[in-house]
Amino acid sequence: MGKFKVGDLVKGISDNYNITDRDMTKGIVRRVCGDIITVEVIEHKSGRTGTFEVDTKYFEKIGEAIPFDREEFLKILGNRDKKKLLEFNLSDADLSDANLRRANLSGADLSDANLSGANLSDANLSGANLSGADLSGADLSDANLSGADLSGANLSQTTGLLDAINYLEAHFERNKDGYIVYKSFGIYYESPEKWEIKPDSVIEEVCNTNRTDICGSGINVAPIDWVRSDNHGRIYKLLIRYEWLAGVVVPFGTDGKIRCSRAQIIGPVEE
Repeated sequence: MGKFKVGDLVKGISDNYNITDRDMTKGIVRRVCGDIITVEVIEHKSGRTGTFEVDTKYFEKIGEAIPFDREEFLKILGNRDKKKLLEFNLSDADLSDANLRRANLSGADLSDANLSGANLSDANLSGANLSGADLSGADLSDANLSGADLSGANLSQTTGLLDAINYLEAHFERNKDGYIVYKSFGIYYESPEKWEIKPDSVIEEVCNTNRTDICGSGINVAPIDWVRSDNHGRIYKLLIRYEWLAGVVVPFGTDGKIRCSRAQIIGPVEE
């Protein structure tokens, strides 16, 4: 068995890292992979926060997560004590129909938790482990799901999640062949060598299908106003044909971008 397990409370015993150092007096282990653990900072002498992948040899166990007690958890939730909330073991927790509106549960391990009918509107679930969680009937309106793990989660009858069809219809123009999108090349990353940036060229890329990842691999495109506001490079007009829509991913928390696995370059936009 490894040195730590998920839910262990640890402190830093070295200055090998900048934040998870000796000044981190309490952190909680979120994931374990051999000698590498993911630690979320709960208490730090300088008030620093964050979640980091680190080596076990630089940490010491100081306790374990608090066993879940629904009444106690909801009481602390009402007091907005973020640090104490992080210490609960929420895996398999029964939070059905709970009012978790605006709760800060970033990085929390909610795997296999019962969240059916819960009000999670405006909740911060960034980086949370929701794998296998029952979210049926939950309200996720305006919830921050960036980086959350929803693998195996039950999303039946969930409300508030961004509908990809509605988003495409509301933000992108269409013609008889498909959706019109826009992109600049080489602004943040070099384009793949196989791409030919010229009219009628079809470009392809493996697309990250995880909708909780705002940024990911694929051909990242957006409405023209978004592209204009984001950079000063040359803007190209592209077409995503209707038969290619299966390769389109609209992130739940999109800032305007979507990504796709295939698109055809129409040509540069004349400014």
